[in-house]
Amino acid sequence: MRQHRPKLRPLSIVAILCVALLMMANMILIFSFSAENREESGDRSRAVTTAIARLLDPSFDDMTDAEQTVAVERIHGVVRKAAHFLEFALLGFLSAGFLLLLRHFWWPRLTHLQAWLIPAAFCLLYAASDEIHQLFTERGARVGDVAIDFCGAVFGIACLHLAAWLTARIIGRHRAGKEAVTA
Repeated sequence: MRQHRPKLRPLSIVAILCVALLMMANMILIFSFSAENREESGDRSRAVTTAIARLLDPSFDDMTDAEQTVAVERIHGVVRKAAHFLEFALLGFLSAGFLLLLRHFWWPRLTHLQAWLIPAAFCLLYAASDEIHQLFTERGARVGDVAIDFCGAVFGIACLHLAAWLTARIIGRHRAGKEAVTA
């Protein structure tokens, strides 16, 4: 029995292209962050960390400069690692979404395991290449950052699959309710 494949409509093509463009934009953003030297990267992340410290501690603006520096330094490492995690969570989410759209229209034989493994492998390779890229920017490469990036990607992939599963369940219940009414 041949599996029914949905018709590829202009809106579907737009959705696939939008996800592909968002994925490429995210990859360019990651690449541009990695191209920064140690000083530029530190300045950017300290500015973000300062904004977060200001949100977390309402008395931040009343602190002395030395106290503010201590407060920022206390959370700076966590903020940097969270940024690694989140930028790759987005890449994992988008790459899994792109693959599921392709599966829906062109690649129906793609298994659920492949739908997890292909984007995970893609993100792992991109994370490794990102760290190799940093070798050329005075910052150096860290295996730990690849691990954090990969964990973020797997989290993003899991979020996408959970959202797809929940959407399918809701649509299935809605259709079952309509069929019961018309029967």
